[in-house]
Amino acid sequence: MKFLEIKEDVSVAIDKIEAIEATDTMTSRVYTISGIAYESPFPKDVLLQLIEMQHEGNDDSEVVEQLKLMNNSHQMWAGR
Repeated sequence: MKFLEIKEDVSVAIDKIEAIEATDTMTSRVYTISGIAYESPFPKDVLLQLIEMQHEGNDDSEVVEQLKLMNNSHQMWAGR
């Protein structure tokens, strides 16, 4: 089972994601099949790209590195 870290310390099994909603240009909400919604500091398009990377066979460490880079970039934007 592959997981997607949607925010620090919260990972969701990719096959349990039902929908991703853009809440604004820089954040999103991830809905799971169990009815739980998680707020994410990543834009919807970024999460979709990360899911695609998982399906293309990239290893987990590469996806985690991408998330860390995007998270650092996002934090810089939030501070300005």
